[in-house]
Amino acid sequence: MKKQLILTLLLSVICFTANAQFDKYFESGALRMDYLHAGDNTHETYYFSNISHETYWAGNKSNVIDSKEYGTQLVKIFDVKSGKLIFSRGHCTLFNEWLFTNEASTSRRAFRESIQFPTPKNKVRVEIYKRNKKGNFIKGFSQIIDPKKYDIAPAKIDFKTIDLEYHGHFSKKLDIVLLAEGYDATQYDLFVADCKKYVEDIFSFSPYKERRKDFNIRAVWTPSKDSGVTIPGENIWRNTAFGGRFYTFDSERYFTIEDYTEVCMVAGSVPYDAIYILGNTLKYGGGGIYNFYAIGSARNKELAGEVHVHEMGHSICGLTDEYAANGVTNEMYNSKVEPWEENITTLADFKKKEIWNSLLSKNIDIPTQLNEKTENKVAVFEGAGYSEKGVYRPKKNCMMRAFDGSGLFCPICKEAINRTIDRYTK
Repeated sequence: MKKQLILTLLLSVICFTANAQFDKYFESGALRMDYLHAGDNTHETYYFSNISHETYWAGNKSNVIDSKEYGTQLVKIFDVKSGKLIFSRGHCTLFNEWLFTNEASTSRRAFRESIQFPTPKNKVRVEIYKRNKKGNFIKGFSQIIDPKKYDIAPAKIDFKTIDLEYHGHFSKKLDIVLLAEGYDATQYDLFVADCKKYVEDIFSFSPYKERRKDFNIRAVWTPSKDSGVTIPGENIWRNTAFGGRFYTFDSERYFTIEDYTEVCMVAGSVPYDAIYILGNTLKYGGGGIYNFYAIGSARNKELAGEVHVHEMGHSICGLTDEYAANGVTNEMYNSKVEPWEENITTLADFKKKEIWNSLLSKNIDIPTQLNEKTENKVAVFEGAGYSEKGVYRPKKNCMMRAFDGSGLFCPICKEAINRTIDRYTK
């Protein structure tokens, strides 16, 4: 009892100190910086576009420095006067996925992107770092922002919003915003019904169902001119709110939105930590990009729930796919570098996988042969990260690998999800 009291008091002091630090450098609301992310597979650059004031920054005031630094990109905000790092956050982008296509070796492209951070009280320096092939972050962008500058306009937001799930103030909850893609002006009721189904679907899976009270979920009504979404491979073209489409990078089921800035402009209607876009389509598919957005088919009755939590594994928790493509060897992951994702390894530096090592079955061989004796163990099985060779996963199966009807995340993914929720709520 005495130890518990001491721990409670210690945590209270830490929380008070962190909040005091936040209040020293930030005020209410957020800034959204829009920019172009451009280049090819040999050059990557950033071009500043615009900055706007937004009403909400939904993050945890006690956790503004990203200690994990997951992702292919890292944003750092420095107070200009003191030089102190006051905010950081890792993320991934659609541009970085495009870099692995054949097109990226012969041409250049530019993608609209945005970052949101709490409104600083004074001038700050915004820096964006990109992760190189050795796994190190290299600075690629720097811009001084003066939050008091007269030409920073408030964001223009005029969308209908819906409260779906509320359990407390946004600063201590993981706040998800749902956006409508491919619902025309007559389909508002359908969108609301799909939102409610999304809520019940995700909270039917562990560990989300045990952590339901740690979430707030809101929706923003964004009607499209057409009903349905674009499916180029089937010659189906729709004029939609965000221009989402299947067949991204020639992958039929990969459903994405290219213009992230447009997504962020709408999401800012409510407090949000994570964005999920519901696509009005029966076609199976989706996409999820870490601290960027997730999107999934809302009308697929059989697997919509599985798709939603799988894509949230990518977008909220930074988990990667554990499946492998037939005949594909490791191209995405450098065999000499330990991946930043918690649920795969190249064995380059496996001891870095603290969660995995803490849950590893006793007396297990590394790597592990998959057989009757090991199939139910937490082990190190080859075949993950889109590669049959050289990349390893923790379990025979997981929701990040295949939908086998069990609806289960492996212990490593489950713990990673719980720790992610903790970072937003504690």
